[in-house]
Amino acid sequence: MGARRRIRKLILLLLLFNSLFCMGSYEILNFPTDSRALAMSNAASSYDHHILRNNPATISNDFSNFSYSYFILPANIQYGMIQTLKKTKTVINVNKISLISYGKILDGKTNKTHSAFDLLLTRGLKYKYKHITSLGVSINFLISSIANYNSSIMTMNFGARSKINNNRLGFGASLENLMIVSNFFSSHKDLPPTILRSALYYQPLFFPGIIHFEIKKFYFDNIIKYSIGIESKSINNITIRTGSGWNELNQMNEMFNNILNNYSFGLGIDFNTIYLDIGFKNLNSSGYIIGISINKKIN
Repeated sequence: MGARRRIRKLILLLLLFNSLFCMGSYEILNFPTDSRALAMSNAASSYDHHILRNNPATISNDFSNFSYSYFILPANIQYGMIQTLKKTKTVINVNKISLISYGKILDGKTNKTHSAFDLLLTRGLKYKYKHITSLGVSINFLISSIANYNSSIMTMNFGARSKINNNRLGFGASLENLMIVSNFFSSHKDLPPTILRSALYYQPLFFPGIIHFEIKKFYFDNIIKYSIGIESKSINNITIRTGSGWNELNQMNEMFNNILNNYSFGLGIDFNTIYLDIGFKNLNSSGYIIGISINKKIN
């Protein structure tokens, strides 16, 4: 059992997930779910969007849709997501399936190859009150597998979002990954990252874009992470995005180095009934992530 867990940790270290997105195992719970989030370093969680993210209160209610995302990561690791969103008069219902495949892993002791993956099933609901405030909840069921060993957990996310100043300024907050049911790999309880996330966005009067800022507090590890993202509609239906993140605000040199080393960017194209998003995330010496997302309006 210990050997299997060490293999899993080695993979995660190679990807630098611990320093880029969250702490510990169950990285898919805080992984960018689509290319827009990837392009802005997962920063825009206070602004409504048609993909269910960490804050379920920010699900867009503009239209029902079907969405698909696919990422390529270093070491032939792959990520995929499929989502359906159904809008009703009172609530928005979302069903989403996400998968990270870590590929084949060679056991040096037996020379046998094994597969490893994280499969996440998510159900989200959002209720909107007077076009200003929204409340949301999502339930996540995660299955992690490596070789013949499996782990499963169920968590919940709660979120709220509010907009003012003709929607030019918005705030969001979410409490994420609250444990409901757990079945760990072994007697060692490798807990998912419980996060308190605060975010805001601002659309300046004389700038054709939106600025996003986000703070994440990781309770079990007593760590705070910051991220910023900018998206600007340049010409016609094309949106350009960029973002980055850092860990400390009191060390200016280190902060600027982290921003430069962890940059991300991408673009979105609106084809009226279909949205196409492309994202890129730098992982320093480990390589990079590149992703594509497609969203189709149903009505």
